This record gives sequence, C-alpha cells and structure tokens, in this order.
Amino acid sequence: AGCLLAVSSSMALDVSGPIVSDTTWALADSPINVVADVEIDAGAQLTIEPGVHVRFAADARLILQIGAVRAVGSVAAPIIFDSALASPAAGDWGPILIEDHSLDATTAWDFVVVRHGKGVVLHRASPTLNRVALENNAGAAMSLDLESSPIGVGLTAAGNGLNGISIPPGTIAGSVRWGLVGIPYVVAEGIVTVGLPPMTLTP
Repeated sequence: AGCLLAVSSSMALDVSGPIVSDTTWALADSPINVVADVEIDAGAQLTIEPGVHVRFAADARLILQIGAVRAVGSVAAPIIFDSALASPAAGDWGPILIEDHSLDATTAWDFVVVRHGKGVVLHRASPTLNRVALENNAGAAMSLDLESSPIGVGLTAAGNGLNGISIPPGTIAGSVRWGLVGIPYVVAEGIVTVGLPPMTLTP
C-alpha cells in the first residue's frame, strides 16, 4: 500500500511597489512579506483575507493613496500587521498611511492587529476601523489631522509610545467627527479650537 504525504500549499508572498488594480492578499499565500513600500493607487482595492499575517521589512510602509484597503478578519482569524525582523521591536516598520484620496466608503477594517510599527496615520481620511488592536508601536498608536473623521468601535492600544490617538493643535474649520471608540483622543500640545479663527478687518 502506498503512503500519502500531505504537504501544505501555503507559501510566503513577497510584495512591493504600486497596486493599481484590485488585488487580494489570500490566506493561502500568507505570510505576505512587504519587502518595500506598497502603495495602493489609481482607485484600486486591496482585500486582505481573514487570518492573513502581513510582515513588514525594516521601514517598509503601506500607503493608501487613491483606493481602498478592505481588511476584515474575525475573532478566530484576525489580520495581523507585524514586523518581519527576527527580534521585533517598536518602530521596525511603517507607518500605515491613509491619505486624502483614499476611498472612505470602502476602506474598512475589522479584527486587525498592528504591532511593532509606527502606528496608523490619517491625512484627511475617514475610514471605518473596528476592533483594531494597536500594540507596541513607536510614537502614537494612531495620528490624525483636523480634517479626518474616522469611525469605529472596540479599539485597543497597549505598549505604544502613546496609547491614544494623537491630534495636532489648530483650528477645526469644517465639520469633523471623532468617532473612534475605545482609546482616547490626545491633543499633542496646545489647543484645538472649533470654528473659524477671528476675522481682522483693516480700513
């Protein structure tokens, strides 16, 4: 009688450079090794399947420029963004940048872990970030400007340089929503004013 040896089909996938068409990082290809910056552009959507482990080389970043990242895991199969280094430490990689022209309506995360990087940074972006665990990142767990309105529930932060959402001082001139629940919003230094600054008239 013959003997059948089962061999896993799982193999690591190395990625870098621009993503300009819809792309899926599949569990069958996990871990995904980000060997240099990856930029989502041209309206593309990157879909990351539940249970995928994304490992970043030193200083590599994920940049959401013009497009969307849909990373929806589960309790049993979270999506993990982590360092690829043998001895991971805070600040090894990152940050994850969600930029002005990202597609807010389709950028959705759920059951995502971000570890040993430089956190998540939002520039005029308003994604939905549910149940995101930010662990052992250098600096703030998350940073956003005064024009971003992200929403989400169940966020946690532990072991980061700042276990909160860093907000710069300045004036909120438009309509924004601070809708992330679970970790505090922290004004870096100074004050945030709401509304237009005083007008000065000269004759």
